Amino acid sequence: GLIPVDSLYSPVKKVSYKAENTREGQVLDYDKLNMTIETDGSITGEDAVAFAARILQDQLGVFVNFDEPQKETEEEAVTELAFNPALLKKVEARYLSVRSRNCLKNDNIVYIGDLIQKTEAEM
Repeated sequence: GLIPVDSLYSPVKKVSYKAENTREGQVLDYDKLNMTIETDGSITGEDAVAFAARILQDQLGVFVNFDEPQKETEEEAVTELAFNPALLKKVEARYLSVRSRNCLKNDNIVYIGDLIQKTEAEM
């Protein structure tokens, strides 16, 4: 079978940021970071930043913990590997009307996972 994969998929559509000087009393030594994050709706901007920060923290952790080998707890491993096998079921195996099946086929939606990535506007 064929599994269509979009290698450029990202739920984040646009990111902009602005760093500004800010004042705390009489001191101007502080910075303020304003971020604007536009997503496709599958995740929130806050979740996107949290996930990116987690990746950055994991990557930079190699430089911080020289003496300790990095250990992954069992709970973290389960969280990262958890996925729903129902997402790999083919749409055509579902009981759909001919019209619904043809609409999904025309949009190259083969698996349930392809369908849940679509927003209401795309449908």
